[in-house]
Amino acid sequence: EHLYGDFWGFTCIKRESSFFISFKLGKRTNETCGEFFKDLKKRMKKPTNTNKLNIFSDRNFEYEIMMNKIFDVETELSDLRSN
Repeated sequence: EHLYGDFWGFTCIKRESSFFISFKLGKRTNETCGEFFKDLKKRMKKPTNTNKLNIFSDRNFEYEIMMNKIFDVETELSDLRSN
């Protein structure tokens, strides 16, 4: 395993204010992505059926996999869009 050159930066920035809500640096794996979304969920107001979370992303396939595990997709997520 290489000791350099193999990392990914996961970031969550509030769209209107550019406020950094969460950041995770690590390998581009489901495990690192899951840690990122768990941290994000702890730091934000809990989404509800009437106040859902909108996600804008580069469509990294790990996002969809891990968001389905971390969030209740029916009540918490409104949309996942490419930005």
